[in-house]
Amino acid sequence: MASSATKDLLQLRRRDAKMTECVLKRIRQLSRGNFSGNNLRALHRPSHGIPIYQAEVLSNLRLVIDCALDDNGQVRGLSLWK
Repeated sequence: MASSATKDLLQLRRRDAKMTECVLKRIRQLSRGNFSGNNLRALHRPSHGIPIYQAEVLSNLRLVIDCALDDNGQVRGLSLWK
């Protein structure tokens, strides 16, 4: 996970520990390949450049994943959208 994503998670943890646990649970599910229609949906297809996906964490919280890789080969972007 990129350092900016780690920073976002630490900020969220300071504000709301329970919501942070929900986000981490969703990240674990996705990292194990547990994909379904509501937990991972494409926002931009690869034909539009970099593929961007959203995963529903809670009814009012989305995890947005930018699938571009940084210089270390890690996914560059991970953002929380409310």
